[in-house]
Amino acid sequence: MLKITIHLLAFFLAVPFMAKSQIHHWETLVSDNSNWRYQIPNANTPTQWYDTSFDASNWPIGQGGFGFGDNDDNTVIPTNVTSVYFLQKFNVADLQSIEKLLLAVDYDDGFIAYLNGQLLVSRNVNLNAQPLWNSLATASHEAVLYSGGQPDKFYFSKAELTNLLHTGMNTLNVAVFNNTPNSNDLSGRCFLLAGISDTVQTYANPPAWFSPPLELFKTNLPIVVVNTQFEAIPDEPKIDATMGIIHNDQGDTNSIHDPFNEYFGQITIERRGSSSNNFP
Repeated sequence: MLKITIHLLAFFLAVPFMAKSQIHHWETLVSDNSNWRYQIPNANTPTQWYDTSFDASNWPIGQGGFGFGDNDDNTVIPTNVTSVYFLQKFNVADLQSIEKLLLAVDYDDGFIAYLNGQLLVSRNVNLNAQPLWNSLATASHEAVLYSGGQPDKFYFSKAELTNLLHTGMNTLNVAVFNNTPNSNDLSGRCFLLAGISDTVQTYANPPAWFSPPLELFKTNLPIVVVNTQFEAIPDEPKIDATMGIIHNDQGDTNSIHDPFNEYFGQITIERRGSSSNNFP
């Protein structure tokens, strides 16, 4: 096989795309400031509160986000609690028109999210055991939307979302945990967005902070994919990641959906360069 050496930044800036994404526009399925069912959990809260069969009709209704401190919460909860659960039911009119799903979460300090009873994603939560009402986040993480930052974003492909979402009523469940019992802030704000293939608007507009992601589709250049499991790449030290390269035979185009065929394996990575170090 051809040996490929690619400067990643130059590669992503220079790729000539051969086809456009199937996503026409983005819409919001679930907004952070919608009215959610929420609960300050205790020892009597069922551990399977995220299951689709769970009845939360007796939980209070509050406007998201949830927490205390930083003046970024629409529903303020007592400062002596370390966790809050909240859930939102939403309707999907046509699953076939959804090409990609985005979960965006602004949180302090850890969270776990379920979609229709299935684990979607978590951060700073110990998954070696079932997270409970009195579990603590495993690390500190500051909410950033209130100060002009961007929430953490987690994308799911068409193949992934067809096993998570369905036409009709769906349920998004989120739990947020503090890192210490005496913390001075706790925050949970959650958005669920969909990349739509048709031209019709069915749901709400995206939030103001949102910008559509770059959609790699097809190119005549090799495609390099670096996966850090959503961990930001620091200046130093190097972090573990996986890297895959898609490079089909000469004359064939390469698609982000093709299998890795030139290389796939573990790497370590950090940001380098005196002039390019702070590039996105």
